[in-house]
Amino acid sequence: MITDEQMARLPAYARREIERLRADLADATKRLGAGPEDSDTFADPYRDQPRPLGRGTPIQFGADDLANFNVRLDKDGALKIQSSDPIVIAPGAANTVRIFRDVERRFL
Repeated sequence: MITDEQMARLPAYARREIERLRADLADATKRLGAGPEDSDTFADPYRDQPRPLGRGTPIQFGADDLANFNVRLDKDGALKIQSSDPIVIAPGAANTVRIFRDVERRFL
C-alpha cells in the first residue's frame, strides 16, 4: 500500500492513474456485492461483502476426478444435494453434517 507521503512525491499522471485504479477497484467490489435483492444463495458468505447469486441458484462442487456435488435450496427452503456418486451423510457436532462420496459403496 502506498503511503500519502509516497503518493505526494509521484508525478501527477501517476497519481491520477492510481486514483483511477482505486476507483475501478471500488466499483468492481461494489458490483460483486450487488445482486438480486431477494437472494437466498451467496458466495463467500463470511466476507465483508458476500456475493448474492439469486434465489435457488444451483452450485456445483467437485473436480474431474472427484464426485460432483450440486447443491441448492428448493422451493420449500430445504437444502437439496445431488451427486454423481453415492453419498454418505455423517452427523457432526451440534447442527453440522458431513457429506462425502461413498467410494467403496460400503453403505449400499
